[in-house]
Amino acid sequence: MIKSSIHPEQLSLSLLSPPTMSDSALDSARLKSAYTLWYAVWRSTMNELGLKERLFSDAFSRQSEILTIFNGTDCVGMLLLRFLDFNSFNFSDDSYFKHWTPDDVSALLAHGSKIMTSSYLTVSPDYRYSKSGVSFKDVILDLMVKRFLQTPADTIAGITRREKGIHLSSYALGATPVREDLPFHSPNDRVDLLAFYRHNVCPHPDAEVRRWSDALIKPNYDRISRAA
Repeated sequence: MIKSSIHPEQLSLSLLSPPTMSDSALDSARLKSAYTLWYAVWRSTMNELGLKERLFSDAFSRQSEILTIFNGTDCVGMLLLRFLDFNSFNFSDDSYFKHWTPDDVSALLAHGSKIMTSSYLTVSPDYRYSKSGVSFKDVILDLMVKRFLQTPADTIAGITRREKGIHLSSYALGATPVREDLPFHSPNDRVDLLAFYRHNVCPHPDAEVRRWSDALIKPNYDRISRAA
């Protein structure tokens, strides 16, 4: 077991909203830092998968919220979140759902029309478990569930990479499989499509993960709740 030299009180949680960002210097700097990390990690991932197509910035900038952890000005990791209401518009043709069949979408909507999509779970190479001793992947997923419960959303939609074990971490948080082990970016890039129904989600089973996520969200709870 790796002993972490990082402590929760060193870190901060930010919910960045690219479409509605203020022009404060701090918000601007954090948004740029998050985007730089996101682009670097996912361009590297695409290269590893042999994908040469362009990584467009609107995959990042169109999101409702970027759930982001910072260590000072250093971006530790993030998850991209978007809020959709299928009663207002049929989002089935949105690019997020290009791998979802009509039956998959119906399963996602089984408990309500308000969906929070999650995508592009990202952890800086400098903060991965092998270097930091903290599973920020799991901390971010636990924060996702905590954030979800503060919103009116009925269900979280997830597309989880099996190679990285994100599907297993998600099932530990109460996710329900919609369709399992299908090709995504390439035949060897396998994912599970998941639904986190509000009545099924649960805290992460690892007490250490919960300690980190609680330490990050509690100082921000009032501010985050007001933003919901």
